[in-house]
Amino acid sequence: MSDFVIKYWWLFIWITLALILTANWFMVEAGRSLYYDRWTRRAFSIIDLQFPSSARYYSYIMTSLIKENNKSPGKYTPLKALKRCLWWDFIFMFGIYPFIALVAIHLACRMDYKLFLVLAIAQCAAWLFDLLENGIIFYTMKHPKLFLVTKYHDNTIRDEEQKERTVYFFYKYVVLIKWIIALSGLIFSLLTVLYIYLYQGKYTNHSLANVLITLILFLLIYFTTNLFHTTREELDD
Repeated sequence: MSDFVIKYWWLFIWITLALILTANWFMVEAGRSLYYDRWTRRAFSIIDLQFPSSARYYSYIMTSLIKENNKSPGKYTPLKALKRCLWWDFIFMFGIYPFIALVAIHLACRMDYKLFLVLAIAQCAAWLFDLLENGIIFYTMKHPKLFLVTKYHDNTIRDEEQKERTVYFFYKYVVLIKWIIALSGLIFSLLTVLYIYLYQGKYTNHSLANVLITLILFLLIYFTTNLFHTTREELDD
């Protein structure tokens, strides 16, 4: 298993980066159409849904998206753009988590450190948390007040009081744990790779060429991420 991973490691790395690049391109393109206020067109991103300031803010965004979608049947609305982002995010997952795991497994095989094997296996948990996160977001597209508890006093709407539900805190921890696992594996593994190549000098001319190709793919991912930031598309009313 270790010989197989080492032999085809660069090929697998490039495949995962190609998936990340492709999914990222379409996610960023769809992200140009994300706004939650019909009149001011306030832009938001997936990160805003992952780390909302409150359950009420999240609910407000989703409610606005649903209202806009209902007023414009047949048009490419922000809600449809969000759905497109999430579907492409599933493809992104097929790239990012195997990429982190491959780097960690490669280090585990080369250095015989079990810590990297643990980091690689942990990406499976991060992937599951990411799937759960997207599932919750999809569900709130039909139930925008999922994170809110509505209490009535004397059965009057004017005394309505909304509080954050337990499911909202569960959602926040799902997102937080996912990011901690993924970033820990990514940062620690990449820093170790840089240490091996730059400090210890364990590289060959062939491996340097592979590193160059990998850096080019990283740059393409970076540029596609920032490509549309200054040219955000405005939808027709």
